[in-house]
Amino acid sequence: MNSQTYQRQIRIGESSDEHLQFAASYPTRLRPDALMQSLAMALGPLGGPRPPEGKQPGPFGMGRGGLVFEIQQLFDFDPSLRADEVEGSIAQVLLLMNSPALNDKMKATGETTLAQILKNHPQDDDAALKALYQRTLARQPTSKELDKCRNYIKKVGNRAEGLRGHPVDAG
Repeated sequence: MNSQTYQRQIRIGESSDEHLQFAASYPTRLRPDALMQSLAMALGPLGGPRPPEGKQPGPFGMGRGGLVFEIQQLFDFDPSLRADEVEGSIAQVLLLMNSPALNDKMKATGETTLAQILKNHPQDDDAALKALYQRTLARQPTSKELDKCRNYIKKVGNRAEGLRGHPVDAG
């Protein structure tokens, strides 16, 4: 991680045709399988049934079949497209925000990853936050991030919900 390759900045050229000859790392969208792996690493196994052969998912890929199938259908794109030609969709956002399967995986109860972290660190918020950062971002939080998270937990007034966070309130 300390090599020059990993230290390069993320930026794109002035125009979509300009190539910086490996001078920067170019952000790209995750393929569906990589997205599923990332979610599974952060939340635990996604599981869920696939729809029967020949069956199509419901509107926007939801309603028929498991979460894995929905992600595969909604996030698939042609890998030969340039990165700036691949666009997200409202259906993708709605799935990630409103999926009961994903929301269940983020709860602080039951057999979830967050419940296990809370169980392993019953009183130590910093240790729990570090475990969450390691699990979701594969790094330790900065002191500024820890302060922000501590303040958020205090503001929420419920440790489990504060550690669960909420994208709108966490900023």
